[in-house]
Amino acid sequence: MPTPDDSETGAVTVKTFQFQPSPLEVSAGAKVIWTNTDSIDHTVTSGTPEKRDERFTEGLLPEKGATATVTFSEAGTYPYFCDVHESMRGEVRVAP
Repeated sequence: MPTPDDSETGAVTVKTFQFQPSPLEVSAGAKVIWTNTDSIDHTVTSGTPEKRDERFTEGLLPEKGATATVTFSEAGTYPYFCDVHESMRGEVRVAP
């Protein structure tokens, strides 16, 4: 049985008003880390601008180098967006 130290980690880079990669595919239990490489505020907000789903809330990435982390325990598709720049959208796909 895996321990918390064995869990997979996925990485998303926030760069030039894009989440890369998107979609990001990970296994259930994976930790995903977003890193802002822009010199402007961004957010990681769960859902879409039209329908926020509050499955996770990581809020503001206020500066270059800021990070946010979410652990995805359940399989599913998790859309997200930047609340400051609503055209920035991404997705995490979690396999069982």
